[in-house]
Amino acid sequence: MIKQNQRVLNVVMVLADALVVTIALFCAWWLRFKTTLFGPIGGHLSLQSYVLFLTFAVIPTYLILYFSFGLYKPYRTHKTIFFQKQLSL
Repeated sequence: MIKQNQRVLNVVMVLADALVVTIALFCAWWLRFKTTLFGPIGGHLSLQSYVLFLTFAVIPTYLILYFSFGLYKPYRTHKTIFFQKQLSL
């Protein structure tokens, strides 16, 4: 039961991470190309090309990095240095 719940939680975390990255990059595109906060509005990427880049490059790269750093592993299976020092005392 715990493993099944952990799988569901991992799926939810991956979807939440993908959603947050998407929202952040859309906000960055809007701030950069649709406002004058960073200089005058000039030539820029279209939203369609930005979405293609976001879908096929940025989101998979972030998810692979998060997975490779172990961010989707359950905390109960991690053994930290602090925890190991407590056991040795």
